[in-house]
Amino acid sequence: TFNNTLNSLNATARNVVINTQGATTFTDVVGGVFMLASLVTDAGGSTAVNGGSIKTNGIVGIVFNDAVTLNADTTLDADSAPVTLGDTVNSLNATARSLLINSTGVTTFGGLVGSVFALASIVTNAGGSTAINGGGVTTSGAAGQVYNDIVTLNADAVLNAGSAQINFTNIINSFDSTARSLILNTTGTTIISAAVGAINALSSLTTNSGGTTAITGGLVTTSGVGGQVYNDSVTLNADTTINAGAGAITFTGTLNSLTATARTLILNSTGATSLAGLVGNLFPLSSLITNAGGTTSLSGGSITTNGPAGITFNDDVMLAADSTLNTGASPISFSGALDGSFAITINTSGLTTFGGMVGAIAPLVNIVTDGLGSITIDGGAVTTTGMQAYNEPIILGADTSFTTGGDLTFNQTLDSFGVVRHLTLTAAPTANIIFNAAVGGIKRLNTLTITQVNNFSNNAVLMVESLIQLAGNITDLGVGGLDATGAVSIVSASANGQIDADSFSLGASTSANLIGSVDGLSGQAAIDMIVLLNTISPGTHYFDGIDMYREPPPLPPTPIGPDVSPSIIFGFYLDDAAFLSTLPLTVDLDSYQVNLDLLRVGYCLSISPKIEICDLGSS
Repeated sequence: TFNNTLNSLNATARNVVINTQGATTFTDVVGGVFMLASLVTDAGGSTAVNGGSIKTNGIVGIVFNDAVTLNADTTLDADSAPVTLGDTVNSLNATARSLLINSTGVTTFGGLVGSVFALASIVTNAGGSTAINGGGVTTSGAAGQVYNDIVTLNADAVLNAGSAQINFTNIINSFDSTARSLILNTTGTTIISAAVGAINALSSLTTNSGGTTAITGGLVTTSGVGGQVYNDSVTLNADTTINAGAGAITFTGTLNSLTATARTLILNSTGATSLAGLVGNLFPLSSLITNAGGTTSLSGGSITTNGPAGITFNDDVMLAADSTLNTGASPISFSGALDGSFAITINTSGLTTFGGMVGAIAPLVNIVTDGLGSITIDGGAVTTTGMQAYNEPIILGADTSFTTGGDLTFNQTLDSFGVVRHLTLTAAPTANIIFNAAVGGIKRLNTLTITQVNNFSNNAVLMVESLIQLAGNITDLGVGGLDATGAVSIVSASANGQIDADSFSLGASTSANLIGSVDGLSGQAAIDMIVLLNTISPGTHYFDGIDMYREPPPLPPTPIGPDVSPSIIFGFYLDDAAFLSTLPLTVDLDSYQVNLDLLRVGYCLSISPKIEICDLGSS
């Protein structure tokens, strides 16, 4: 027991070695006048540091091989030599004491710190390194834990700071290639100011809930199955890359840039990445990028970025909540599959790319886009249980099918990219398919197949090689009409079936089969113009069981001279009622006038070597 100060006699520093299996007590300051060269205690006993300060200046430094208790706020100063706490370190009792360690050498915690009676705080100075090898550090005071030097872990470690900060101002690594886990528990602020795991990866990194984690070091790398789990809110004060190998990356709280300076976040994991909180809701990220090979779950509700790189998911994405993606003018890219029984809203004036199948495993509820950018669909299929509304131009980079339980609306143009693409549309029997802008106007579609629909409306030009509609009630081909270079078949599954078009243009080697399941006057086809190119090969154009008329029924036309587009009057008999219609045929043939009001069911009339008009209905 040293009840008073302990010093070297003069400036010549002296070593002190204390060997006892009992208790060693320093009641006063050590080295306060003339520093010791070193202070070493052996293992097996205990050392009580009650005087507040120990200073050494030799190469051995301060080495406590036994358990240490503090009965005063304490500073250990070893200059450039090590400070080694080889066993446990605790406050003497419930009165928590602070520990300040100054060394540009190596500071080592070989045992648990604060496990019996917590310290008030731990602070290490800059310039050296701290090895946390004992498994944990617990503090309870307002200053928390501040590691200003390099930190290494030679054991799995848990740091507990109550409501105070845990601050790493320098790099953190496992001690060697044996990866170690790090758990950080505080309802205050955790600050990671430098790269983590850049030299020797951690096994895992976990923060508790209730506080915040500020990542300003730019890199966090782990290699174990525990991955990285941030249970608190996370802020980024630097562009950041999170590497987790095959481990999970989980953000359960919000994720934002620290300030209005937007930061990029890259998430690399071939395991599961989960964004369970709002992203960029306070301060947007610059961009968000995930690597390929894993999955990303979105359950936080929204992601907002404002940088040029936008949002890129290179892995498969699963919606675990209704989600909104906002990127300003930047792209949004789904390189893999997109699934989940929730709705997605996409807001960008840039390019949105669906590179994988959408809703193939778990159909989405709805898809809505904002109308300011453009969409490329390369994945081949989009499936929802509810409606789909596309408010910007769409480019098909692959043959594509849209399947929806609600209305399917295309408010801007839709075109093939590269080669002509097949498009298949399937809506619920009570749902509608609506084109409000040109289809195939830039690059014609191949075959447009509509397998199921209530009403199909086209409000601009529809340019396809072929049109096959297998079911429907009302088919309105609109003011732009139909421009088909191949076969056209429109089948109404309803007794009230109706086929309308302002123009009906058929190209070479085509056949048209318009079948409406009509009943008396209820089924109507009001087609103002049928254009049959003069290059067509012999084929049969069927208008089967449909009243073809235009209100009001005109009188028979007067004879017309050569080289003038002829008029043909149709009067199909249904339930003994005849209707008339004038349909100009823009065919480069000799002029003619034919009255078909006596044409009966089952008969055909050849009006040229290349055109045959038949009534195959039942009446």
